Amino acid sequence: MEILSIILNSFLSVIAIAVSIISLVYLNRQIKLSNKQSLFNDRVKAFTILRNLFNLYEHNKENDKSVVEFPDFMFYLLAGNKFLEDTMEIMEKPLNSKEQNNFLGKMEDLMAIALQIELLWEVEESKIASSFVLKYTDLLCSLYKQNIYILKLKSRKECDLEEFKKLIFKKAKDIGLLKNIEEIRFFFNQIKEKKVLEKLKEQIKLK
Repeated sequence: MEILSIILNSFLSVIAIAVSIISLVYLNRQIKLSNKQSLFNDRVKAFTILRNLFNLYEHNKENDKSVVEFPDFMFYLLAGNKFLEDTMEIMEKPLNSKEQNNFLGKMEDLMAIALQIELLWEVEESKIASSFVLKYTDLLCSLYKQNIYILKLKSRKECDLEEFKKLIFKKAKDIGLLKNIEEIRFFFNQIKEKKVLEKLKEQIKLK
């Protein structure tokens, strides 16, 4: 009877160990699936924003010739999506603290997305995509600064048209607006030439 009890206890111990191992395997599998799902969701979100920004710039890049004199117009075009639409008021109320805080917060979001893109995809092309988003942010910021300067000049009654044009061109150069236009066009072309969007999209798979 004692031997039977020992065998039974041993058998129950083996079953308990087996159940524990199965539970650990199942838990590990669930963790992996959860991580894959999280990665999938993060990639979809970041890619969607990237693609929207790319499309916005593609459709409006020819308007960059007028950014020196009409930065607000280009800003409205580049902010014309769901993610950025609530920043448009900053051009009408550039010194309002509420609009400023909202705008700066959204620019921080864009910079975070740029970092996410570089970290979520382990391919060289992700750096190009990340740089494009960062430059998009820089461009919006320089358009905002240029608009503030223009509004300030327009309040000066003694500023004639010729002087006005010279001053705003100098300001555009000083704040990096002209440089940002050149650099975002460069990264835009890199994305097209190297098929960056296509390569990033290929990796958005839940296996």
